[in-house]
Amino acid sequence: MPIDGDPDDVAESGISTAQVSEWLRGCGADNVVMMLDACRNAGRKDGKGIGDETGRECKQTGVISLFSCSPNQFSYELPDDGRGAFTKVLLEGLGVQGGCATVARLDEYLKRRVPEVVRDYWGERVNQVPYSIAEPINKSNLILMPQHSRPEDLNALMDAFRAEKAGDFRLALQCWLRVNIASRGLDPEALDEIVELKVKLRQAATTPVKSSSMPVTEVPLPKGNLGGSKPEPPSGNQSVPKSPAPQPPAPKAPAAKPPAPKPTTPKPPAQHPLDAIALDSEKGVDYRKLRDLLKAGQWREADQETLQVMLKAANRVSDGWLDAASLKIFPCKDLKTIDQLWVTASGGHFGFSVQKKIWEDCGSPTISLKNWDQFCVRVGWKNQITTYVDYSDLRFDPSLSSQGELPIYVMGVGWDARAGWVMFAWCLFSRVETCEI
Repeated sequence: MPIDGDPDDVAESGISTAQVSEWLRGCGADNVVMMLDACRNAGRKDGKGIGDETGRECKQTGVISLFSCSPNQFSYELPDDGRGAFTKVLLEGLGVQGGCATVARLDEYLKRRVPEVVRDYWGERVNQVPYSIAEPINKSNLILMPQHSRPEDLNALMDAFRAEKAGDFRLALQCWLRVNIASRGLDPEALDEIVELKVKLRQAATTPVKSSSMPVTEVPLPKGNLGGSKPEPPSGNQSVPKSPAPQPPAPKAPAAKPPAPKPTTPKPPAQHPLDAIALDSEKGVDYRKLRDLLKAGQWREADQETLQVMLKAANRVSDGWLDAASLKIFPCKDLKTIDQLWVTASGGHFGFSVQKKIWEDCGSPTISLKNWDQFCVRVGWKNQITTYVDYSDLRFDPSLSSQGELPIYVMGVGWDARAGWVMFAWCLFSRVETCEI
């Protein structure tokens, strides 16, 4: 409905979603995503459900569509926010907080967070569950936000595009270009495929089309007898010319040898983004185990390994924990290496620098009051009633966890009532700022 539309005359003043979909498909974009957040205050009497017709249209046209609620549900607006719950969570998911790179992860985030936000405002009696349409199914692997992408996102995307390729060089080139963007130019396989496909496209454009008909050979007719009559016999005094002696066939030139095949260089294995990070340490700490755990997506084990490498860097292995004094002089080079590994592996979802930004957004709390509770709720360390959650109840998954949930083990998860967490966080994040991370 446009701003000057008439809600009482939708047919005349409104714009159909089919028309919007057609405009989007004609804009020239490689892929189109349509997001619909309708704040509805009345249901339909026919029971067919709001959005059914739009859903069918999107399936037919192949437009990726995200709907604020399921058919027969209402989409709610937040009274103190001025936006719909769907729009609020959508911006979270596309931003650093949600870190959703693909359509599938964004859909999962919306389905989890929107009901939570709606229940916080309206109670358990109200339900709003978004749903999405991404057909064909490989469109769910498309990367919307490259800065949030993770290695497994690229693998799923490449698998889908390989299956879709089927000899369509132009389509395959578009797909690999998208992989290259999502990998920030760090995927050698994508670069090789792009070069190879451009060569194939040039060859296809310059190769003439071969005719399927058989070649026709013209046979010359003998001269002087075009009418078809018999030739006159020679007179008596006229000698008959002898036919020339047959000439021996000319010797055939030796066949040219086929060119020797050029040696092919095997493609180097694709480099993981974490492999590009220098594992620098001022104290000679080996960060390969932490890197490998993060590469494998073993987030809980990587969280616990983070404490071990920080104890080594601070020379407090025998103590088993970090104090404020050790944090104030913690080696900047080591802190930067640890943070880079976490931020890169999680696509900007985890890491000390990520936690520091949220901590600052919550007022940089230094005492355990309201601002600290707000910070802990934001990063998932406390629930909505500001009670600390158990370590085993954390999600340990960038696609499910709150932004900034990890690392946490270094905070001292075994401390009674987490009494020292506020001071620890202040010392840690102050060091992050001092080290310019």
